[in-house]
Amino acid sequence: MNKTISMLIRWLYLVIGCALLAAAGGRLVGQWKMADTVKEYLTPEAFAPAATSYNADGEYAGLPLEATDFAGFTPLFFSAQTLVFQEGIVREYSLPCDITYYSWDGSDLIPALVLDKGTDVLFFPTEAEGAPLIPAGYGVNSFPGTESGWRYAVPFLAADQPLISGQVLLSQQDWDYYHVRLSDLQAVCSGYWNELEWDYSRQSRKRMGLSVRELSTLELLRTDGVLYAAGIYDSPDLSVPLWDKINSLLTAAGAALVVLFMVHPGRKSRG
Repeated sequence: MNKTISMLIRWLYLVIGCALLAAAGGRLVGQWKMADTVKEYLTPEAFAPAATSYNADGEYAGLPLEATDFAGFTPLFFSAQTLVFQEGIVREYSLPCDITYYSWDGSDLIPALVLDKGTDVLFFPTEAEGAPLIPAGYGVNSFPGTESGWRYAVPFLAADQPLISGQVLLSQQDWDYYHVRLSDLQAVCSGYWNELEWDYSRQSRKRMGLSVRELSTLELLRTDGVLYAAGIYDSPDLSVPLWDKINSLLTAAGAALVVLFMVHPGRKSRG
């Protein structure tokens, strides 16, 4: 009986170890495909800094976000906005997680606002010619930060708030911007498309060969793509890492379990 249990444990090490290594491999393939999608749709050409820029210093990355005049980018977004009106679009969405927004006190980020999980918000807050839009700077359509994984955005409005009248970009003069983690916005964007994607969007996405995760990433980094194409800013979030900490942990754990399988006493012959 003890020998049987020992053998089962040994083979369990192998099964779990191989599953973890396969998961790491799957993530690697997924990240590679994501990087390829971002390159195809958002960064098809090498970054070419503009000779002139829409902000005074001519360099988005060289300015604190709070000092960058986003209103100067408005002409870029008039041509970049796409009308997405189709039957079945749902404006409102219930947040799938808490979202924390931060303010900058000059030396550190300080929590300033929390939208609780379950809060009903306007995913599409504005309307132009009858079509729901997400203006640059609002919700998931945030501006890139100067560090990977951080965004700068106007928080989601409550679902009972009035719609914004036809703006393609929200300026800091009229709206309060906060720093927010990209991972929080990813959860909201992926959740919306998984739950509320309408037929036309689904058909178009499948025709383009995109997964919901890839579509969400393109939505989240749309502003980055516009600034990149204009030669204003090469956002760090446009560089999709092929390998991350999770891959390292999965690989290390999987390899350790395979080693345990190899050295486990149950490997000894019956003799």
